[in-house]
Amino acid sequence: MKTGDRNCDPRHIVTAFSCMKGLILYFSFAFIFHTTKRQIMKRKQIQTRCAVSTLFFCSALLTFTLAGCSTTYLQNLTAEGPFFQPPVQMVHDTLQTITLRPSISMITPQSATGRLSGHTQVNGSGVYYVDTIKSTTPYQYQEPLGVNTHNFDGNNFRWNLPGVLYGLDLDIPVSPGSALSFGGNYAPLNGEPYWQAYGMVSLFSINSQHVAVRFDAGAEWQNLIYNIEFVRTTTTLAAYNVVEFDQLQQNQTETNYFVALTLNGTSAASRVHLFLQAAAVRQMLYNISNMTGSQSYLNSEYRTQYLYSLTPGFSVLLADNFSIVLGVRFVWDVSTESASQTLYQPLLQFDMGL
Repeated sequence: MKTGDRNCDPRHIVTAFSCMKGLILYFSFAFIFHTTKRQIMKRKQIQTRCAVSTLFFCSALLTFTLAGCSTTYLQNLTAEGPFFQPPVQMVHDTLQTITLRPSISMITPQSATGRLSGHTQVNGSGVYYVDTIKSTTPYQYQEPLGVNTHNFDGNNFRWNLPGVLYGLDLDIPVSPGSALSFGGNYAPLNGEPYWQAYGMVSLFSINSQHVAVRFDAGAEWQNLIYNIEFVRTTTTLAAYNVVEFDQLQQNQTETNYFVALTLNGTSAASRVHLFLQAAAVRQMLYNISNMTGSQSYLNSEYRTQYLYSLTPGFSVLLADNFSIVLGVRFVWDVSTESASQTLYQPLLQFDMGL
């Protein structure tokens, strides 16, 4: 075969055709890939622009929505009046008679302080800073943003207590192991009379070791005078909040609940018997849920305190159905942050069988 005839070899024609086909496929795939990539990039750009627009719209909507929102803060609270603690109910026998218990107790110190939650944030000096815009009635105040950025760590609660408390309790047996009790207390403070009234049910027993156990549970009603200082802030579209100061003073009667457990000796061979009482009281400090008018935005606001106490002491039998009870009550406020100290209540009580 001649040399020029090999150029017309059919095998070479097939090979060239295959190469051309591969190039066509390559460029076709490259074109499709490039076109698809551009479409994807355009789609991402469109999505990015849409996301930015949506974020801007939501931010603007949130800003306009929050503008005009108000928040109320508790700045200071001063309460006046006695706290409540159940009387010491000793068991001498399971067939005890009706017992009348007059008592007198002293409270020291005569004030308690602490920190209640709900205060505004303050500046670096611990002061709630505002600018006075108008110093004549009606006053106008503004809180610059970014100034009050620290949590309040001072005291914004003070409870003024009476120095002496007078009480009278009537204990009526219902069965050999139960009784009903009713009573009241009176305390003067700063020229104002304060009254407490209570009722409770009791279950008790005496074991073979001459130790009596008594459980009391009941409700108590009393009046307290409280003065509350509030701050109300309203957000704006500017770099400040509008501030309003408000104050409430009320003499109000509230309902409290309590439980107590008392252990005491009952040996007939001794005229002196030791006792120990543990008690817990849920006391309403203030309740402004019924306020109307300019203070209507404070509806459903109330605050309770939980007071725990331990009272050790002894009783001395002076005559049949007549004994004297001496003790010291230690009271702790467990619901007030940074409560100042333990309260002490020395008491003198007379148990007189009728």
